[in-house]
Parts: sequence; structure tokens; C-alpha cells
Amino acid sequence: MKIAALYDIHGNLPALNAVLNELKEVQPDLIFIGGDIVSGPMPEKTLERLIQLGDKARYIRGNGDREVVMAFEGESLEHMSEKGSEKQQWVANQLTSSQRDFLSKMPTKETPRSHF
Repeated sequence: MKIAALYDIHGNLPALNAVLNELKEVQPDLIFIGGDIVSGPMPEKTLERLIQLGDKARYIRGNGDREVVMAFEGESLEHMSEKGSEKQQWVANQLTSSQRDFLSKMPTKETPRSHF
């Protein structure tokens, strides 16, 4: 089984697309997305691109994903700097409710091998 692992995408859709294009040659059976997906310049489109991978992708929620969900829900981000909190709030404001739901349902740790 071929597995590709992508981490820290940070809302960088052009870079994500470049990597996914390269993976067409490798043809992995599974693409593992290791968190911190949306905190960057193109959060909504980046998340939508990953969702298009369907059952081929598995996810673990990163701290940035968790903080965006917290910001979306109006929870305090007092553990962050003011600038960091503002950034996460901006990202949260770009997302739809269904995208927020997707992020909040991502597991926080690896799923058992049987799920691969």
C-alpha cells in the first residue's frame, strides 16, 4: 500500500495543487492529511480541494484547525497572541458552517489501521 502524508498545508491552495499533481504519478492508495489545513490565505478553497479527495484521504485535526473551530464558535483564543487570534478569526470568517463541521469532526489522533 502506498501512502502519501501531507502536513501543515496552511491554506496554501497553489502549493497543495502542485503536490496533488505530483502525486498523480505516484498514485497513492491513501493520502494522510496531518492537520493545520486552513490557517492561511485560501482556507475555504483549500479545504474544498481536500474534501474532493473523498475516501482516499484521512485526517488528523491540528491545533490550527481546532483554533479556527473555536473562533468560528465565538470561543476565546486568549491563549494566543492578539495577532494570532485575529488571524484565526479571519480564517473562521471565511468558512461555511459545513466546513466548520468537517474540521470539528476530524479526529485528534490516528485512526486504527483497520480504517485504512
